[in-house]
Amino acid sequence: MMWGNVVESGEQQYIRHHLYTKSNSDIDNVMGKPNYKEFIDHRHDQSIFSVLTKKYNLYFQIISIYNYIIKFVVPARKIIFIDFILSPSLFFNIIFKLRLLPFLILRDEFIATKNVDLDFREDLFNKIKINKASSGLSSEFWKLLCVSMPLSYVEEFQEIVSYGSKVYGHPVRVILLRNIYSKDSSKIWVADALQRGSKLAISQHGGGYGLSEYDFNSYHEAGVADLFLSWYKSTKKNVIQVPSFKYIKSTNRSKKSYGLLVNCTWAKVFHHYGDSPIGEQVQKNTDDQIIFLNHLQGKASENMRVRQSHDINNYENIIKQYEKSGFQSLVENNIKFNHLILEAKIVVISCIGTVWLETLMNNIPTVVFFDPLVCYFNPKVNNYIEKFKKFGIIHNSPKSAAQHINNIYPDIEKWWNDPELQSLRQEFCRDFGVTEKTWARKYIAPINSILD
Repeated sequence: MMWGNVVESGEQQYIRHHLYTKSNSDIDNVMGKPNYKEFIDHRHDQSIFSVLTKKYNLYFQIISIYNYIIKFVVPARKIIFIDFILSPSLFFNIIFKLRLLPFLILRDEFIATKNVDLDFREDLFNKIKINKASSGLSSEFWKLLCVSMPLSYVEEFQEIVSYGSKVYGHPVRVILLRNIYSKDSSKIWVADALQRGSKLAISQHGGGYGLSEYDFNSYHEAGVADLFLSWYKSTKKNVIQVPSFKYIKSTNRSKKSYGLLVNCTWAKVFHHYGDSPIGEQVQKNTDDQIIFLNHLQGKASENMRVRQSHDINNYENIIKQYEKSGFQSLVENNIKFNHLILEAKIVVISCIGTVWLETLMNNIPTVVFFDPLVCYFNPKVNNYIEKFKKFGIIHNSPKSAAQHINNIYPDIEKWWNDPELQSLRQEFCRDFGVTEKTWARKYIAPINSILD
């Protein structure tokens, strides 16, 4: 902050706000702006520190200093987190129970600077052609492979390896990944660390695992990891079921005022092949959402909200579809996803992905609609799907889902708390996803099992 030509330091600002009644007391908000919907209570000095940390982006600076110290002081005791939810409980349990020091990778800042070197790739092709002559694949295939390989695995490879060693350091006892499909620079460094003796633990990051008939995510991730922390039960020795980190605290939903339609844009081909959808499939999924909203009636229609995220596929086209249909006023863009779910009477989902597991394991009233002809589940899951249909949790069409909600609204709790429905939900969650407030503690023993 500037006072004339005098620059006020962070410490001075912290002290000044302590002396300022509006910042450090329990008086009501007098700033003329509404409180955030997430606001619960004022925490005085903690709130002042949090606001100043956010204002000056001090969080990343503090973690960077911490990482720098860990890298050089006790490198042999490091556990590196890449794209992982690190709760305070997990952080301190790792330190005091595993006697490891977390090293937090917050963002990968490697910047590619090289261009394609066709001479280098031709030389690579010639070497491959000799070694792969008996593979049964044509020479044209290997040529196409060499031409299309990303820069990170050819021209930039050595620079990425050096970058990882410089930034993250060696040795590393354990690497904990939540999303194995991260940047190439992170994956290359992980592979290099594994060759040096590090252990790899991968945590399930979303839905689909253990459910699909062709479950390539589970096979691949469990296959490359020393330990796979799953939400689902498995017979594989290195796959350990743990509570999901998707915990949402329970509240009295009978007092909630709205339903929430989660705008999922994953469509038909995603369920077949686990790939991102193209435009026409996203449009079909959004069309189904519009059909659902059009068939809602009375208070169920008036009180429905829609969750859309700016980073979903074809966001602009989705907005246009909602504007054209007259439902744009229902869209909530400025409230965090977990807070929307927390305040909803019921959550409606147009996709079998992560969210329906998240709501089921947190015992949140859930309705799902999707086309059964394009979703291939394994036999055990198909058995659950058929049972869920009988209770109105799963529907084959958006119209059917809307009619069900019209029938049970507003007394959703009466439907959801049916003993047989709850027994089925609990049974399914025991197989495919549970959560609890102390989820982090359950990660310690499995991680300890792969340490030497």
